[in-house]
Amino acid sequence: MVVVEGVARSLDPRLDMWAVAEPVVREWIERNLGPVGRIEDAAEGAIEVGRALADMPGLLSRGAVVAEQLDANHPRWPGARAADGRRHRARAGAAQPLERGRIVDDRPAAKVG
Repeated sequence: MVVVEGVARSLDPRLDMWAVAEPVVREWIERNLGPVGRIEDAAEGAIEVGRALADMPGLLSRGAVVAEQLDANHPRWPGARAADGRRHRARAGAAQPLERGRIVDDRPAAKVG
């Protein structure tokens, strides 16, 4: 806008850029900041909320699967067992390896008795 004003003033030194731009600026303000713009923004927001709600069942079911895997495989919980039925032995600082999205325990089973 500054460049346009400079060029316009070189052609007509008496040009008032704000008076010339007022109709365009007024229309933009009414369209984007007035009631119509607010309604359009609210409609776009409602569409985004609808998309998020539509994705929610899938996210919750994936979260439930991960929680079940953690419950079944985490070594800190008493009685936790690996996917193959072996009991976990806690190892300080050892991370459980991941295989195809499941937590697995590749250590040999502890001898009982």
